[in-house]
Amino acid sequence: GLSLYYGTQSNLILVSDTGSRPDILLDKVFIDPQGTQSRTLTNTVNSGTSKNVGLDFYGKVKLSSDVSAWFSYSLTSFETKTGPLVTGLEGISRHNFRLGTTWAITPRLFLTPSIVARSTPENVIAGKLAGELSNPWEVNLHLLYKATDSLEFYLGIRNVTNNHYALTGFLPNAVPQETIGGVIGLRMSL
Repeated sequence: GLSLYYGTQSNLILVSDTGSRPDILLDKVFIDPQGTQSRTLTNTVNSGTSKNVGLDFYGKVKLSSDVSAWFSYSLTSFETKTGPLVTGLEGISRHNFRLGTTWAITPRLFLTPSIVARSTPENVIAGKLAGELSNPWEVNLHLLYKATDSLEFYLGIRNVTNNHYALTGFLPNAVPQETIGGVIGLRMSL
């Protein structure tokens, strides 16, 4: 399968806490009598435009009666323009890859390992993440046991590789937040 998208926006709301033009009212105001503590006065304004373009390419193939594989690739581009300033979206990875395989160990037991990789997120200060933010990737495992036609048990383990590249906090500074995670559950259908 292949999906394409294109979008534009205008009169974007620029929130005052970013402290960028054109939402700055006064460059520096002192808030103490000694003149040592300053603040920049800002307000929220409607301004700027954005453009996003991308594609998703995906597929699945049956390799044998017990094994199937799937893949997907996404390309994303995002740009905002406010006056003469042109920037991209903070924390975005332009390229995203996913590859996995499902093996039917028995007719009721299925194992799915997968790998997720992406290009280095753009417009981010790596900070504590240093090398981990460069072309990040992770391995995931999923196990499914189909007890009956209406009852399934599953175990999912995400980020088996324990890579700490997830972005959180106040961008553009990257703050590590992710570790190995898992979920155990059951699914019933009537």
